[in-house]
Amino acid sequence: MKCYYHPEKDAVAICKECGKPLCENCAHEFNGKIYCEEDLSKVQEKSKKVDEKTERKEERAKRREERHEEKAQRHEKRYKIDESIRNYFPQILLITLAIVAIVLIVMVTAFVVPGRKYIIPLRVWNNDVTNQYSELYNGETFLSIDATLSAEDVYIHPVKNILYRVETRGDTPRVSYGNGTLTIVSQNVTNIFPKNIYRRVDIYLNESLTTDLAMKNGAGSIYIQDMGLKFGNVTIQEGAGNILISNCNINSLVINSGVGNVNISKIKDTGNIRIEGGVGNFNLDLSAITGKSSVTLRNGVGNSTVTVNNQSSVRAAVTAFSVKTDDFAKEGNYYVNSKYSGSEDIYIKVSSVGQVTLKEVNYERP
Repeated sequence: MKCYYHPEKDAVAICKECGKPLCENCAHEFNGKIYCEEDLSKVQEKSKKVDEKTERKEERAKRREERHEEKAQRHEKRYKIDESIRNYFPQILLITLAIVAIVLIVMVTAFVVPGRKYIIPLRVWNNDVTNQYSELYNGETFLSIDATLSAEDVYIHPVKNILYRVETRGDTPRVSYGNGTLTIVSQNVTNIFPKNIYRRVDIYLNESLTTDLAMKNGAGSIYIQDMGLKFGNVTIQEGAGNILISNCNINSLVINSGVGNVNISKIKDTGNIRIEGGVGNFNLDLSAITGKSSVTLRNGVGNSTVTVNNQSSVRAAVTAFSVKTDDFAKEGNYYVNSKYSGSEDIYIKVSSVGQVTLKEVNYERP
C-alpha cells in the first residue's frame, strides 16, 4: 500500500480520522493515535476546546467548594457566638435586673432622700457660687476627705497658700473641718422650686498635701484631672454618673460605679486598683505606671480598654465576651505583653460581659 500523498513511498500507517494511508513523513501521532496533517489540526483544536471546557467545569466546582466552606465557617462562627450568648445568658439576666435595681435606687437617693420635704423636678444650669469654705495652710502634709453627696457634680483642683477651699452651687452641702478631716455632707431641700437647681461642688486642695479621699455620690459626675495632686487611698462609690481621673499620684484606687463610664489615665505610683461597674465603659490607661501594680476590673455591661507601656512586664487574666489585642500574646490562660519573661510588674484581672481591648504603647518619660 502506497502513501496517499507520496505514491512513490510505502504506507506505514492509516489516518484515524479519514482512513488515508500515510508514509512515515505524513503520519503524525497525537494522544496515542495517528492522523494526517490535515486532520491533525482539526483534532488538536477539538481537544483544546474540550480541555478548556473541562478547566471551566473544574473552576466552577472549586468556587462552589470555596463558597460551601465559607458558609460552613460562618455557620460555625455564628454557632459559637450563639453558644457564648447562651452560656452568658444567666449572668446577663442577673446584671440586667441589678441595673434596673441600681437605677431605681439612684433615682430615689438622688431626688427623694429621707428627711427631704420635696422632690427636685429638674436640673438647671446656674454658675453662681452659693457658698465658700476655706482653711489657712499651716504646713500640714496630710488631709482626709469624707464626702457623702446625693446628686452633685464634683470637681477637684490644686491650689496654693491655703489648706483647702470648697465652693458649692445650688443646694448647699454641710462642710466642716476638724482633726485633719474635711467632711462634706448633702443637706435637705427646703424650697420646692429652688433658684439654683444645678448642684456642683468644687474642692481645691493644697498641692503639697497627700490626701485620702472617701466619696459617695448618688447621681453626678466626678472629675479629678490634669493637676498632679497626690493621693493616698481613694475610694469612690458612684450611683449614676461618669468618673474621670488623670495625671495624679494615687497609692490605692477603689471605684464602685453603678451606671456611667470610668476613664482613668496617666495615674502614677498606684500599687492597687480595683474598679467594679454595672453599666458603662472602662478606659484604664496605665502607661505612666512603672512599678509593681495589681489591677482588678469587673464590668457588668460595657467594654473595657486597658493600656500599658512597653517597659513594664504585664500579665493579664481576661474573662470576657471577646478579647481584642494586637500587642499581647496568648500564653496558656493569660495574655502577656512583649516585655513579659516569666514574672510581671503589672498583673491585670478583667471580667466583663462586653469586649476587652489590651493595648501597649511606648513609654514616655515624665
